[in-house]
Amino acid sequence: ETPQYAMTAKTAQHLQNVTELADKKRWDDALAELDEIDHDKHLNPYEKAKISITRAAVHLGMGKTAEVPKDLEQALAQNGLPKQERLGIMYNLGQAYSANERYSDAADALARWAQEADEKSPLQQYMIANVFAHAKRFAEAVPYAENAVQDNDKAPEPWLELLAVLYHHLGKNAELAPVQKRLADSYPSKDHWLQLSVTYTALGDGAKALQALETAYTK
Repeated sequence: ETPQYAMTAKTAQHLQNVTELADKKRWDDALAELDEIDHDKHLNPYEKAKISITRAAVHLGMGKTAEVPKDLEQALAQNGLPKQERLGIMYNLGQAYSANERYSDAADALARWAQEADEKSPLQQYMIANVFAHAKRFAEAVPYAENAVQDNDKAPEPWLELLAVLYHHLGKNAELAPVQKRLADSYPSKDHWLQLSVTYTALGDGAKALQALETAYTK
């Protein structure tokens, strides 16, 4: 369990000053203020983490997105954040990696977050699956993509399409067919029915393949 640390009034005031400077887009002054605080030898791990988090926010505001992952990594390395705050930063780190197209790093970060998070929304599951897919780690993406649409009668079309793409890349036609059928039923289109027909053909089910083909051109 992470020890509980408190923030001193001095550090809190410095961070408030940084926030006010950032609100005025005085980015260089905000960074200078952060550097000044950082030189305090009496900072505890929580304060150091909060300084790094604030620095990430300033860099984001400046459009220096490549700096944000470094700041958040430093915040987590302090091991001074309470669990819920730490989980939030872990998730933000995954998003920061993704914004920098560091998809494999993003996938690893978000997977670590998912292991510790008490609850994961369908949207978060879909986002993690999407990052794994961008990293071309298709097999690892599947459980998240499945969880995103499981017990979700109104799963958005892109979520089902992602799961279908993953099964296709992995050559899992038996699992692919039901997802494509769900897509065709929920979001009828010629393309969905044609893709389903191709999958049924690959599975050796000529009757269902023909039926899907006919539906593609009659609906």
